[in-house]
Formats: sequence, C-alpha cells, structure tokens
Amino acid sequence: MADPLSIAASVAGLLAISSKVIFGLNTFASAISHTPKSLQRVVAEVVAVNRILGEVQRLIAWQSDAERPNNPSLDLVQLDQLVTTLTGCVLVFSELEKHMDDLVGMESGVSGSKPRIVWERMLWTRKEDDIEKLMDDLHRHKTSLSLMLNIIQW
Repeated sequence: MADPLSIAASVAGLLAISSKVIFGLNTFASAISHTPKSLQRVVAEVVAVNRILGEVQRLIAWQSDAERPNNPSLDLVQLDQLVTTLTGCVLVFSELEKHMDDLVGMESGVSGSKPRIVWERMLWTRKEDDIEKLMDDLHRHKTSLSLMLNIIQW
C-alpha cells in the first residue's frame, strides 16, 4: 500500500503535467481561428481534472498519521482505490502529453497565415480520435476522484 506522502507527490506530479497540457493545448487552440468544439471540450476536461487534483492534494496534505485530519469519512476511501485512479490519470496524461507535444511541435509556417491555420486544423483532425478516446478514460478517472472527494467531504 502507498503511503500518503508518496500519493501527495504523485498528485503534485499530476498537477504539474496537467498544467503543462493545459498550457500547450491553450497555445495550440489560440493559434487556430474558430477553435474546434472538440478541442475546447478537451481543454475543459483537463482543467476540471486539474481542479479536482488540487482538491485531492489539499485533502491528503498530511505527512504523518498524527497530522491526519479527524474525519471518519477518510476511512471510507481506501488508499489503494485512490492509487489505482491516480495511476490511470498518470497513464492518460502521459499519452495526452505526447499528443500535445506532437501538436505544438509540428506547428510550422508564418503565424496567423492561412497555410498555418489549415495545417494546424489538419494536425488536430489527425489526433482528434485518439485524444477523444483518452478523454473518455480521463472522464472516468475524474468521476472516480469526484466520488471519492464527495465521500470524504460528506
């Protein structure tokens, strides 16, 4: 079983990678006129997960059992369940980061030019299906984390 400190470190890492993905996707989206709705949904989903991870980090910020909040609801969520969900998030964000790096790294042409806008739309279209599948997985992990938070905060 993982200890709360290593889980907190994992959450901090997830917050960092999700922030990087948000920044990269926003950068890519701002380069495209009339950003596709699917890209907007991806950004919104990653932002939502980032916020939930921030709340998880706040709730598990204790570093020893002595510092653990006196909340009986914490016992209702097992650390193994949290670890499994966070591991799923790590896998999704790792794949999402690769796709995002491809999108941002393959940009070419003169900023704002019609060929660049067409090129960037083509890049998104090429990656869209793979990213949508990742968003389905990320949505499931977000739901799990949300339910865990609701149980703890109840």
